[in-house]
Amino acid sequence: KGWLQELLGCDANSEFKIATKEDPKTDLFYAIEETNFCIRLVCKNQRPLTMSVHNGPDASAPVMLTIDRPFRCPYGSCKCCCFQEISVKDAATGTKLGGAKEKFYCCPVPLFQVLEGDKALYDLQMPTCCGGFCVNVCKEGLCNCKIPFYLYEPGKRDAELGSIIKEWGGLGAELFTTADKFSVTFPEGATPETKAAIWSAVMLLDYNFFEKQGGVAGGGAPKNEEMER
Repeated sequence: KGWLQELLGCDANSEFKIATKEDPKTDLFYAIEETNFCIRLVCKNQRPLTMSVHNGPDASAPVMLTIDRPFRCPYGSCKCCCFQEISVKDAATGTKLGGAKEKFYCCPVPLFQVLEGDKALYDLQMPTCCGGFCVNVCKEGLCNCKIPFYLYEPGKRDAELGSIIKEWGGLGAELFTTADKFSVTFPEGATPETKAAIWSAVMLLDYNFFEKQGGVAGGGAPKNEEMER
């Protein structure tokens, strides 16, 4: 889906396929972005959007979650407003389950918080070194193309409670598509509401840092996401 649009310079709406690590070829959930072409073309990866998460492998399954992302100015550090954010709601009741939001940071390592409702549940950040001022590129090993973000207790960095890792999707996918692959390890004892909030954080990271077109942050073809459930 979307290859002809991409060749013509058009941005396809993003979709996510969600599976377990043990059985990555069996999709358990399916998420599809609902935006029009003009929004995707003009706002690119900063665009406001709504996403429906279906309780099944395709769009014919019932919607169980809705994800909303408001428009914010381009991300970056040293700002007091326009923080990137995303929220997730129960589709049946409209109850806000949680989400993720960018936090102020001075060093070049982005900082996000995962929220349950409006309560800060975890800090979400790449591993650091040099007193927290540099990304630790060796944390997940060298030459494996993994880009990790770890979940920590708010305000602490003494133990990783879970992770979101951008994985190598394979030579064909990396060279000829804009598809991205993520693996998620949920914290021990995570509730369904917590998992929904972490899912939304994955999507926020994808839009902010990994959705590329021609080397510039922008729209992309469908995304494939592999998650541990």
